[in-house]
Amino acid sequence: MMPEILCLTGCDEAFGALSDISLRSLRHYCQRHGFRLTFQPLESSGRPLSWSKIPLIQEAFRHGAEFVWWMDADTVVVDPSRSIRDVVEPGKDLYLVKHHDGQRATPNAGIMLLRNTPWMTAFLEKVWGMEAYIDHVWWENAALVHLLSRESFSDDGITDERDRVDDVPVKWLGIEWNSIPFVHQGRFASPDPVVTHYASIPTKIRLAAMRRDYWCSPAGMEELDDAPSWLQTWRWLRRGRIRRLTGG
Repeated sequence: MMPEILCLTGCDEAFGALSDISLRSLRHYCQRHGFRLTFQPLESSGRPLSWSKIPLIQEAFRHGAEFVWWMDADTVVVDPSRSIRDVVEPGKDLYLVKHHDGQRATPNAGIMLLRNTPWMTAFLEKVWGMEAYIDHVWWENAALVHLLSRESFSDDGITDERDRVDDVPVKWLGIEWNSIPFVHQGRFASPDPVVTHYASIPTKIRLAAMRRDYWCSPAGMEELDDAPSWLQTWRWLRRGRIRRLTGG
């Protein structure tokens, strides 16, 4: 029996333009693969907004979600032919990517597939309990590194005295599932991405790149085919301007 997957995403008003592009690609992807899609506005919980994904995932589990696929609002599915469902295997509860910079590998919490199990419930509680990292520059991702990494991140303000968890239920995915362009000389980017994650770049460039990649994706092409001819022409002209902005 195929696992049921809830694709969960969210943002505040500041990321609204980015989320609009991301949601277009996610709707197409979820319809193609039979996933549910939920968007949740992020509200302050007394912590930086990036932390809000943790209680949202916990709430989805309490409402019976079997799997939650969390997607940050600055992501675009560029190859919808491959299903995240295909990575699922027995005994694995957390699926995510770690990016290698040539010296060490950093887990990334921007895209995660999580299974509703007692191990995952305890893990999310541990992440939320890492109060020392509430205002860390990596926010909840710093807590994730603290719990999962076996490498030193002391230069980044993460103690080497770790409360590590049993990582047997963790499956590390290829970077095609969380391909980050423009940073670390391209080491975080896949030559054949499924999902592109536009992290750690200025908002203007981020939005331009997301628009470019969406309109070049199957979802964008299908939408373009259904648009009036005048709108198709305008979008093609806009795409040329976007290429100049992003160097694509």
